[in-house]
Amino acid sequence: MAAAEVEQWKQALVEDLRSPPFSCSVDEMATMWSVRSVRFVCARPEMMQDYPELSMRLRGAWGHKLAELGPVERRGFSMPPPYEVLFAPLGKWASGLEVPKPAVIRGWIDGDLLIAEMHLFGWAEVYLDHAADALAAALAAGISLGSGVRQRVPLRILDAGEKARGLVEVPGRASSVVLVFRTPVVVRNAGLLRQNPTAILKSLLLRVSGMARWQGFTLDADWRELHARIEGLTFDARHLNDTTWERHSIRRGDSAIPMHGLLGKLGVSGNLMPLLTFLALAETCNTGSHAALGLGWYDLAVYP
Repeated sequence: MAAAEVEQWKQALVEDLRSPPFSCSVDEMATMWSVRSVRFVCARPEMMQDYPELSMRLRGAWGHKLAELGPVERRGFSMPPPYEVLFAPLGKWASGLEVPKPAVIRGWIDGDLLIAEMHLFGWAEVYLDHAADALAAALAAGISLGSGVRQRVPLRILDAGEKARGLVEVPGRASSVVLVFRTPVVVRNAGLLRQNPTAILKSLLLRVSGMARWQGFTLDADWRELHARIEGLTFDARHLNDTTWERHSIRRGDSAIPMHGLLGKLGVSGNLMPLLTFLALAETCNTGSHAALGLGWYDLAVYP
């Protein structure tokens, strides 16, 4: 597949994402939410730290290996290389927002183990086998030992397999919830950091809407009303702390890019009913401006 053909294919893809063929409510979307996941269980190398940007480092290593793959043949059709769809920029909407990417990489330390997961949303699952092979190759090639450490160490894979699919569990009611961020959350608007609780919750509406488009649906929702609901909530951000680190971009000559985000717990209380499904779905796909980089991953704790 020539470069011009890849670009034409991507332009058609973006147009499809802009105008999906179907629409539904977010509650209906929750019953059809499509995500396929692969988990790798690795031996934790000696001196390996459990650092906040581990997921981001895993994604970067995965991207290196994705870039080595060529076009994919499926049922007699030629598709662009996985890198072009799952990792490379897909352009921007008319609003200036980037077209969301349909893949999430997560990594964490569990005792003597390092766990790496890959999640593909909607029709992006056609790349599942190729993307999983790329992640396995990335783990074998090596991951950074810690925050700010460029030295990489190969990982020994102990077990691997596709996670069973299950329905997203949406709470029936809640007086309060706590978002426990496992990776830093970053929210930008018009190039400026918007590190406040209302911006974080508004960003997850956008994220869920974007992943629904990869599944062929636009969400029927009163976005102004949802924003008003968010602004009327009560927040407890006492345990949400600033954190800084650096990432490196190949497209920028492997230069260091300073990063800033929030890590910890965000408590939310008030009239949460219209938002519970969004909160449950965003738990599967991260939130914030750099969700595709592995940031904005949270666990949702619900209190009735």
